[in-house]
Amino acid sequence: MSSLNPTGSALIGPEQYFAQVAVLGTLIALGLLVGKTRAGQYLTGVSVVMLGGVAVSNLGLLPFRAPLWDGIMDYLVPLAIPLLLFKADLRRVLAEAGPVTLLFLLGALFTVFGALLAAALLDAGPEEGKVLGTFAATYIGGSMNLVAVSNALDFADLGTVSGALAADNIVGTTYLVSISVLSGLKLFSASGSGGVDQSPPTTPTPPTPPTPTTPPTPTPLAPGEDVADTTMITHLAIGLGASAVICALAVALAGALGVPGYAVLLITLLAVAAANLLPRQLRSLRGEFELGTLFMYVFFAVIGISTDIGILLHHSLVLAGFAAITIVVHLALLLPVARLLGYSLADTLIASNACIAGPATAAAMAASRGWTHLVVPAVMVGVFGYVIANFIGVTLARLYQAGLLDTFLK
Repeated sequence: MSSLNPTGSALIGPEQYFAQVAVLGTLIALGLLVGKTRAGQYLTGVSVVMLGGVAVSNLGLLPFRAPLWDGIMDYLVPLAIPLLLFKADLRRVLAEAGPVTLLFLLGALFTVFGALLAAALLDAGPEEGKVLGTFAATYIGGSMNLVAVSNALDFADLGTVSGALAADNIVGTTYLVSISVLSGLKLFSASGSGGVDQSPPTTPTPPTPPTPTTPPTPTPLAPGEDVADTTMITHLAIGLGASAVICALAVALAGALGVPGYAVLLITLLAVAAANLLPRQLRSLRGEFELGTLFMYVFFAVIGISTDIGILLHHSLVLAGFAAITIVVHLALLLPVARLLGYSLADTLIASNACIAGPATAAAMAASRGWTHLVVPAVMVGVFGYVIANFIGVTLARLYQAGLLDTFLK
């Protein structure tokens, strides 16, 4: 099958930043509007944004690669994390992250099972062991781990790495859309606190007719008073500035420690530390969480735009199958086990999202679905996945090369 955009060219070029922002803004506004409708309970705003992103790039409106996309990944996503964490209460986190942590660990184990089954069913070529380790790391941590593990394993065919990235993009996007739709279904309890919600149904209260009110009399402005209400602007400026300070400190510290790829871990730690050292000041902020959520919607749009269906169809079908089997096994085992253990759908999907796609998408999903109490656990377990995924991926590849996995793959 040929690509929808075989030349790779786009009507809006990589340097046309304002036009790119115009399309991004339109996609996000459309997603947010759909999210408020009845259909938005099933096809969520996040799904609309991602699918719209896939459409506009593969139909040739926007480029798959552009400096703006890199800037969003490098700067906007890190800035969003503190904005989403400034009201994090560690006492609540310790109480509420427990179910998500356990589910995340189960999800990581099921990801390994899925990768092993994929290796048993498919022939990924002479470097299959490296593919096994790379995808296991990717779906326990994130794309950062895909790059890190592929570098550590030193692939002889770099085309396999690019194919794995393409497969991860399209299969990962399909996964995110699927669980976004799934999050609107009432399969389990949606309480998000672990355990089945057994509270009795409430009787709906009839709406109270509106009471006519007298329009307020406008108050004349004092001399020199600004027309705009600067309170919200001030709060947003403080939140954004504080987030930037945290990101700058974390990046500098990660560089000094020689682990620049893990700056997101330090960003999370510093943001949570600030939230608990300055709880009164940060609790009084307004609008910072919504700003962080908006940044995450931009991130989802870029994920969709960066997905080149043509590359996948031409070069990466086996790798896409490998990725798909890994994720399907992960979900097929995690969903029933979580339900058997009595966990909510919210906890389960956030843990799965953090495992398969990383902390950014898990936090964004929690925020967009209104599961605000799960944002911190989502980031924490997702970052924990970043830390352990490289070790798991490289270990699996080495065990495969040593022939120690042959029993499982036959």
